[in-house]
Amino acid sequence: MAVKPRPSRRLSLSKKQLQGGIGAELFTLCKGMTADGALTKAEILALRDWLRENRDADIEGVAFLSETLSRIIADGVVSADEQRDLL
Repeated sequence: MAVKPRPSRRLSLSKKQLQGGIGAELFTLCKGMTADGALTKAEILALRDWLRENRDADIEGVAFLSETLSRIIADGVVSADEQRDLL
């Protein structure tokens, strides 16, 4: 498996973003989705819907996750490698 280059922009949530609003909501969603180390179709669809509803949020991670998820679900099949990428 090829190593993917790390993005140069900040993708993690800041302390301020974690304290409330969209940032805290995204963190809670991701924490719940990744708790068992696997992603279900329902969790992936919930993330897709949340990202669509919050696409204008001023958080770099939202744009990065949107791009990543769009690439992963483009063909309608989420492979094990793609699940690992999303996790």
